[in-house]
Amino acid sequence: MSNSHYISELAIIILAFNEEKNLKDVINKAKKYGIVIVVNDGSTDQTKNIAQDNANFIINNLQNFGYDVSIKKGFEFAISKNFKYLITIDGDNQHPIEKIPFFIKSLKQGKSIVVGNRDLKPRYLEKIFSFLSFNLWGIKDPMCGMKAFRIEHVKSIRTLYSYNSIGTEIMFKVLKNFSSYENIDIKISNRKGKSKFGYSIKLNILIIKNIIKSLQFKYSRRI
Repeated sequence: MSNSHYISELAIIILAFNEEKNLKDVINKAKKYGIVIVVNDGSTDQTKNIAQDNANFIINNLQNFGYDVSIKKGFEFAISKNFKYLITIDGDNQHPIEKIPFFIKSLKQGKSIVVGNRDLKPRYLEKIFSFLSFNLWGIKDPMCGMKAFRIEHVKSIRTLYSYNSIGTEIMFKVLKNFSSYENIDIKISNRKGKSKFGYSIKLNILIIKNIIKSLQFKYSRRI
């Protein structure tokens, strides 16, 4: 599948926190498909230097602000540069970057959002969240970090970040306004190093809060 016709239209936002072992490989694979924007979330290793040497653009957080603040900054940058499409991937090299053309093809066919459906969901509450999300919204894996958007539809959202949503707030808001989506099955690779999210009680409480928030979005007015 040729990508030369959309490479300049696509912003690939890579979220990275202390990913010196993985980031260069992720960037170099992603650059085949679009313009790479790395959001370095206050890393203390060589992540910043690797991004500066390899990415098209880099956004450096002065401290570790977290996943959602980094997503917001990446989206705002992509909007300011007038890209047509946007896809988020994690810097840990777990997402199948070669699947990007399938995500963009779906956007070009009119979908507002395309969401990866991982073959493995490691946390029990993720499985519950996924079950509820599928029945409420049609989205099989809301916490998957590989998501693609039509930027014109993202612009319809009044607020890109209002709570710690583990990357789901923008997705649910776009779905509320447009409800045009596709799920794409993806296979997750083993990562080098420890998971940045982990399996803490704090994370499980956060997932529960996001389940509740997704219900509020579903039954609210247009947002």
